[in-house]
Parts: sequence; C-alpha cells; structure tokens
Amino acid sequence: TNKLIRILPGGSDPEQFVVSRDGTRLYVANEDASSASVVDVASGKVIRAIPVGEEPEGVALSPDGKIVYVTAENSRSVSVIETETNKVRATFKVGPRPRAAAFAPDGSRAYVTSETGATVSVVDTAHHRVTHTIKLAGNSVRPMGVAVAPDGKRVYVTAGLGGKVFVIDTSSHRVVASFEV
Repeated sequence: TNKLIRILPGGSDPEQFVVSRDGTRLYVANEDASSASVVDVASGKVIRAIPVGEEPEGVALSPDGKIVYVTAENSRSVSVIETETNKVRATFKVGPRPRAAAFAPDGSRAYVTSETGATVSVVDTAHHRVTHTIKLAGNSVRPMGVAVAPDGKRVYVTAGLGGKVFVIDTSSHRVVASFEV
C-alpha cells in the first residue's frame, strides 16, 4: 500500500541500525549521544542506551546474532555489544574514522572500513582484535560501505569520493579488483 504504518524511536541522532535475528530488537547508533540504543520493536520503546565511543556510525550483527559491532568515528574504535545482556563486552581500536562493519558468513572475521585511513581492518571476532590492515590505493579513496559475499570469499568496499568499489580476496587479504561506480 506504500503507506507509513508506524514510527519507532531510534534514540538521539540515529545513524545506522540492524535488526536482531528474531526481529524483536533494533540496535541503533546514536551519533551525538555516543551511545547505541536498543529498541524493543513490539513496545516501540528504547529499552537501553549503551555507552560506546564518540560519534558512533556503523552497526553490524554477527551471523549467529550474539554480538553487535558499533563503529565510533572519533574514537577510532569498535564496541562489541553482547545481545543477550545488551552490555559492551569489549572495545578495540581500528583505523581512523571507522564507518561500517560486516561479518564473514561463518562469523569468524569482521571487516571494518576506515574513511580517512583508506584502509579496511580485518578482525578476529573470537578475540576482537585486528589481524590485518588492508590499504586501498587511489585518489580520494574514503572507504565507507562494506559487504561480504555470501560464500565469504570476497569483500566489497565502496570508496566514497573515490568513485570505486574495491574487491578484496579474503584468503590473501589483498585487493584483487576495483571498478568505477
């Protein structure tokens, strides 16, 4: 019907969000409040505000639904929220101005883009630490969005002003192609 049926709160200055695997909760990055809101979909209420780093932006849910990664641009960090408790389990550093995160299909790794660092951090999700940093070359390359192929063999990264998409091989952690968009 193309009609608005409901408006849910997102907390203050919502940026990105994910929906829990069972569809009952939203996890929302609140940029100006340095927090992530947990929204109960049924009641339409924010049930928890979780402090994270400064200027949270990206939000990603692990394939098993047990953790959420929230990137924080000014803190150069990622907060790991445990969905069972809605508490921060760990925080780790990545490149400057992290924008987005995506998980490998098996959940063993995550990929975090660094807008001003022109890099992608490869994260061991068992220990929440960066194992590799992949540099993206070119003019005005500002990594923003990231997606992992369903088979986990490739990662695709948008380059913002650079006008490209980079293709990364997940076994070698190398850029294998790029194309203009």
